[in-house]
This record gives sequence, structure tokens and C-alpha cells, in this order.
Amino acid sequence: MDEGMKTARARNHRLWAWAAVGLWVALIFCFSSDAFAAHETSAFLLPLLKRCFPELDAARLATLHYALRKSAHVGEYAVLALLSRSALHQGNPSPPLRAVCLSLALVFAVALLDESRQSVSAVRTGSARDVALDVFGGTLMLAFAAAVRHWWECPRRCRRGKRSGATCRAPASEP
Repeated sequence: MDEGMKTARARNHRLWAWAAVGLWVALIFCFSSDAFAAHETSAFLLPLLKRCFPELDAARLATLHYALRKSAHVGEYAVLALLSRSALHQGNPSPPLRAVCLSLALVFAVALLDESRQSVSAVRTGSARDVALDVFGGTLMLAFAAAVRHWWECPRRCRRGKRSGATCRAPASEP
């Protein structure tokens, strides 16, 4: 493959990676619209929860509904962090820590914009607590991804405990 094709292919990968980030941000903004306010989602989630957990009273179902809505924050922004980290890594030899920091900055900016947008809605409320939850979701995913990547790149002998995690990238000297 000639150099021009490699460059075009790398550019294509970067474009698709950033397109995925953009689509995910659009989906986050869609989920933060008035159509997904608590009173709207309760119309279909509460009957579903009641069917799954018939022994729960209304107060506990409402608590479960609240917990599901808040866990959606963690999940949405975990995916955003992973997509943005991947897009920043495409064809970029920059240090991984820089990509992680930029990814978290993007997560924070989108979360702040999202909650600011909700604060001007008649049926939604913007919350600093939700921004913190969103950033927590992004941070959790990036930490998990880093741990998985380290484990994956670590030679088998390191996984068996023969070398410490700090030095497992270096080949073991055979006696």
C-alpha cells in the first residue's frame, strides 16, 4: 500500500471516529430534551418496573426509577469518554494521558452544556450534581479502559504474577 493510501485511510478512520463522537453527543442532547423528562419516562418505565418487581410499593418504584435515570448519566458519558478517547488516539502519537485529559475535558464541556440547556427548560432542571455524575461516568470508563489495555498489553508471564505491574512491559531476563 502506498503512502498516499495510508494517509487517506488514516484520515477516513479519524473522520469516522469523530463522527461517532458527534452522533453520541447528539443522542445525549436528545435524551436531555423535554421528551425524556422524569414525568415522561415514568409513563413507560414505572409500569415496566412494576411488572419486573411486583412486590415493590410505589415509593420504592419511584426510587428505582430515579436510580435508573441517574445511572443513564453514568452510562451515556462513559460511552462519550471512550469514543472521544478513541477519536483522539486515531493517528495521533500524543501521550495517552493527554488524550485522557482532553477526553475528560470534552465530557465536562458536554455535561455542562447539557445541564445548562436543561436549566432553561420548563420541565427539566439543570444540576451541578448531574455534571459531577457525568464526569464520574467518563472517568470510570477511562480508568477501566486503561486497566484493560494494560492487562492486554502485559505479557502472559506478568499475568501469572512473575513480574510486577510496573515493570511488566520489559522482557524478563532469563537466568
